[in-house]
Order: sequence, then C-alpha cells, then structure tokens
Amino acid sequence: MGGDRAPDAVVAGVHLALKEVKAKLVLLGEEDKLRPHLSRLKALGVEFVDCGESIGMDESPVQAVRGKKDSSIVQGLKASAADSDNSAFFSAGHSGAVFAAALLAMGRIEGVERPAIVTTLPTLGGGHCILLDAGANIDCRPNHLRDFAYMGSTYARVYLRQARPTVGILSNGEEESKGTDLTRAAHALLKDDPHLNYVGYVEGKEIFTGKQHVVVTDGFTGNVVLKSLEGLGKTVSAIIRGELERTLFTKLGALFSMPALRNVQRKLDYAEVGAAPLLGVDGNCFIGHGRSNALAIKNGILRAQEAIELRLHPILRDQFRELATAQARQNATPVAPSR
Repeated sequence: MGGDRAPDAVVAGVHLALKEVKAKLVLLGEEDKLRPHLSRLKALGVEFVDCGESIGMDESPVQAVRGKKDSSIVQGLKASAADSDNSAFFSAGHSGAVFAAALLAMGRIEGVERPAIVTTLPTLGGGHCILLDAGANIDCRPNHLRDFAYMGSTYARVYLRQARPTVGILSNGEEESKGTDLTRAAHALLKDDPHLNYVGYVEGKEIFTGKQHVVVTDGFTGNVVLKSLEGLGKTVSAIIRGELERTLFTKLGALFSMPALRNVQRKLDYAEVGAAPLLGVDGNCFIGHGRSNALAIKNGILRAQEAIELRLHPILRDQFRELATAQARQNATPVAPSR
C-alpha cells in the first residue's frame, strides 16, 4: 500500500478492480492506518498482511529498502518473487524504493543489465506507442538501449498485438549524424540487428504519429518527456476551459463539445493507464503514480493481472535466453577438423 492518497484511494481502487476481474489480491500495509477498512477488505475477499514499517517519499531508496525490511514494498516484492510467473506486484509508493527492492528481491532476467520503466503513450488514430526508459536509469550505455529495444519490442508484441513492431531511438533529428555519442553508438548496434524491426532515429514530434511502436531513450530523457506531457495536458485543459467560459456563446458551444473534450482528457489521463511495468526484473513489477486515485489503482491492478494472463514475464525471459543462444552461436569459432 502506498501513494499520496493511501489508504482511501487504494481500498476504493481494490473495490473497483474486483468488480472487473477475479483475482486473489493481497494488500500489504500498516494495520493502524487500514483498521477502518479491514472489514470491507475482508468482505471483498482481500487478504491483508500487516507490515510494521513504511517508506516515505523523501527517503533514500537504497537505505530505506535495506533498513526497512518489514515495509510493504520489500515484503510484497519478496512474496511476488516466490512465484514470479503467476503473481505480480503493484505499488503507488516510492518509485525509487520499488526499483531498488525489485532488484534485491527479484533480481534481473538473465541477459538484462538494466531494467527499464515502460510508459504507454496515445497516438493518432487511437493507437499507442511504447516509450522506455521512463526514469529508471539516468546514465545509460549503448548496450542498455539495445536491451530496452528488445524489451520494448517484446512488450509491444504482447500488449499492442504487433507481430513485428517498429523500434526507433529518440533523437533531435532523423539523420545519422544527429544525436549524442550515446544515441549514435546505440544506433550502430541496432541498425543491423536481425532481431529487431529498427527504423532509425525518431524526433520528439513523431512519437505521437503512430509510425513507431517503440521509442527507446535513456531514463533522464524519457522521464523529462513523460513529465512534460503531464504538464502539457494540464495546461491545454486549463486553456480550453478558460476559452469555453469566456462568453455565453462559447459556454453554449461547450455543452456540445464536452463529450469529445472528456474523451481527449481521458486519453491523456495517467489514471487510465494505472501503472508502468518495470521490465527486466525477474518477475512482474508495476509502478503507479504517487498521486494515484482510485481509478489509477484499479487500472494498475488490472494491468498487473493482464501481465500474468498474457505471460509477459516468461515471454521476456525466454526471449533473452534465445538472444543469448543466438549471440553464442554468432561468436563461436569453427573448429578445424583434425587430420
């Protein structure tokens, strides 16, 4: 249990989720904070595990995870790691602590050096684009971006149902000479990779066109993109509301345009996505927004349940095994026959 609006939003979100999916839910948190809700949770069939500690949003992630082993984040990830293919962990608490605890409890999928946070963005025509990394890794090397491309491509196949998803690297231009040392080196790794449908550099303005299914970048840039979009969505909504309320005629027009405007707002609302998966850890781990409301909690639970049903983690794990086998064959040196 975590987030700025816990425990009320968490309990309400659990209630909403169980109206749409049959799943065994285990809620971890401090009993003192949840006592008013325990009878309701029991009636819903939710198992509750009392944890004696919690991790605050202002705490150092690594120190908190190491020092607060009875926190809901640490205990929840340990429990999920024990049955990684058939369980999932979701928290709207301290994202840095979730990342650190997931690495300690679940470890990495063999072959993955840096797990990445994935965010799903709306595109023209009602589609979606996968962006990673959205904040887990500030400093990256070219091989990290290659791993992000592999994971993002697999995620797009599973979630977007794309047989051969297109993959691009976020840059400041489409020409090969553009970008940074990191993007140019990553481009050199990906452009001839037979395991990817790589299309080259992607400019920021192209993310939402739907031409690329997966856009790869470092965690610093990805997080800036994500936070900028959140701010832009709020700003545009405020501007539109202000314009619609200026005169009697605009107010009348707002009555007819309100359904369409609500649909636009819904597509840009983080609560509709619910949670972002942390790909590359050896299990199903989902991170929610710190300001998650009941709708976001509900959708985060549904995303986690969907990952189990679609077998996202086993598919990712098997993919990296196949990549390792292919790489070993490529690097193998033929042995000359003896005479």
